[in-house]
Amino acid sequence: MIKNLLLFVLVFGLSVLYAQEGDPTLLKKQLDTVKNVVAKVDILNELSLLQINNDPEVAREFATQALTLAKENNYISGQGFALYNLGNVNYYLDEYDEGLAKMDSSKIIFEQENNIKGLGYSYNTTGEIYTIMGNYRDALKALFDALKYFDSSGDKVGMARVNNNIGLIHYYQKNFDEALKYFTQALKTGDETRVGDASLYIGRVYVEMSNFMEGRKYLSKAMEIGMKNDDKYIISDYYYLMGRIDAFYGETDLALSELLKSLDIKKAIEDNQGIALVCVQVGNLFILKKNPLMAKSYFMMAKNIATEIGVKEELKDAYKGLSNTYSYMGKYDSAYIYLDEHNKIYQQLVSEEASKKLAELEATLTAQKRETEIESERKIEAFFRKVMIWSGVSIILVLIGLTYLMYNRYRMKKKANDQLAMYNAEITLQKEIIEVKNTDIMASIRYAKRIQETILPANEIIASNIKDFFIFYKPKDIVSGDFYWAYEIQPKKLLIAAVDCTGHGVPGAFVSIVGFNGLNQAVKEFQLVHPADILDKLNLLVDETFLSHSSSNIKDGMDINLCMVDYLEDGSANVEFAAANNPLWLFRKDAEPAFTEIKADMQPIGAYQERKPFTNHVLHLEKGDCFYIFSDGYADQFGGEKGKKFKYGKFRELILRIKEMPMQKQKEIFQQEIENWMEGYEQVDDMCVIGIKI
Repeated sequence: MIKNLLLFVLVFGLSVLYAQEGDPTLLKKQLDTVKNVVAKVDILNELSLLQINNDPEVAREFATQALTLAKENNYISGQGFALYNLGNVNYYLDEYDEGLAKMDSSKIIFEQENNIKGLGYSYNTTGEIYTIMGNYRDALKALFDALKYFDSSGDKVGMARVNNNIGLIHYYQKNFDEALKYFTQALKTGDETRVGDASLYIGRVYVEMSNFMEGRKYLSKAMEIGMKNDDKYIISDYYYLMGRIDAFYGETDLALSELLKSLDIKKAIEDNQGIALVCVQVGNLFILKKNPLMAKSYFMMAKNIATEIGVKEELKDAYKGLSNTYSYMGKYDSAYIYLDEHNKIYQQLVSEEASKKLAELEATLTAQKRETEIESERKIEAFFRKVMIWSGVSIILVLIGLTYLMYNRYRMKKKANDQLAMYNAEITLQKEIIEVKNTDIMASIRYAKRIQETILPANEIIASNIKDFFIFYKPKDIVSGDFYWAYEIQPKKLLIAAVDCTGHGVPGAFVSIVGFNGLNQAVKEFQLVHPADILDKLNLLVDETFLSHSSSNIKDGMDINLCMVDYLEDGSANVEFAAANNPLWLFRKDAEPAFTEIKADMQPIGAYQERKPFTNHVLHLEKGDCFYIFSDGYADQFGGEKGKKFKYGKFRELILRIKEMPMQKQKEIFQQEIENWMEGYEQVDDMCVIGIKI
């Protein structure tokens, strides 16, 4: 993510420091013929610079030759750039500690030579390495030093690069307003490559802020520049961010295609940090697609790469993804282990108020300690100058000084401990406040459950019209996104529905209230009785509800099976049926075919652009015939020995096996069958199955 900035500066930003034109073939020919040692060292350094992206080991060899030759001939500036190039090779190869050491050595030489621009480059690369390592405090210190040197030398491109890097740190710490400020500064240079990088980062910030319209605008600008310059880093990051946007809008197949494009490019350019970043998002997408095994493999890939190269942000996210995956699979011990690892890294990275205060305290103590050490050194020097004359007195003074120093350190340590105790008390208080809030939230959710239960139709209403039926209803969470609904048009003529709203838990429950009210309004206020007419009206009512409460395009809606059961005098019944996405399964007792699927219209209620009127199916059922309507939660449940979905084929086979039994007995078997299947796995969605026998 940061290395794309490095590549440009290595190839273009430093070219002004060398006398050559940047053609490797020409440079190698000149290397064989040039006699001047200074020129030879400069050529070796530029060859190293040009090879870092193509062959870092060759770049290392050129820089090593330059360093050796410069040392032999006391060419100080040549040594500085050779060390800088070696540090960049270390950086490119993820050898971060070695890279920092080389940058420190180059800075010492650049300071001796008063090479302001060289200092700017060394401090900036130091800041980039610290950023990748997750050491944001030292990264910012180095980057602000780099900004000072670039400003002093009038290097606008260098300043833009540093502004981008400072913006990245604020982005990682979720300080999005600060991040935008620095990225916008980088845009002002007018340099095309810096504008491309800054546009990409601004787009990424807007994606994090869920401002996708602004995000797309800046990402498109970045992609235009990336395609023009064949910048693989910008192109791969564009696909990564567009994948995140499309995943948010539920376009999971398109999002997966974009993320895999990004992953292929990042593998080709060996952007290991980027590979880990994209693998985390691919894993999250497979969780959405209810494929925990694929999710696990991508999260593991991200974890292994992030661990190997030492990038904490991606490692933190990989641990969180693994925790979610194992929780999804019902393996809570493993989920807790990975969540604990995630929290450890999170605490290191996130600058909360207590962490800031502790950092300030540490800086103060460090400064005081250094001042004390300097003072002690001065006293010791004075002691040696006067030791022959004032030895006795000096020894006493030293003892007094040491006693004072020990007391002073004890006092500072006690002060620090007191402040730490105060911060711990504040943290404990905040923890207690959060626990109280969580208790209040859970109480509110349980109260919401009671409200939701009161709106579900009483079994007596259904039983007074239908003799043999069951309703299997199993929410995933305390409140549910699935619900069932019934309305008596007249005796022995009943409307009944199974509804599956977007999401589950609290979000699904909110949508279910909209669906419940819409169904009641369609039949009571508008006097509609035919299922297709009711669903058409429900579509309009759901749209009106969401549009009247939000200026944004809400993608919430519901799938629904709606039936009208009308009993005839001979005990048979006419059934009218209309549905959004979920079918009706009909099982005949004495007729062929024994099983018929009445297909639904493949469009949801709400959240759909290309609508058409719903189809009204009319069926005649004889005594003993039965039919079933349901949400997708039962068939989509993971379990069994191999952790796979229950699936609709197994669901249908179960009904064929038990359809002759009384409906209440069937309900017991449905309950037992899914509990046996789920053993060891968490419930993944709300479940609702309604069976009716004529």
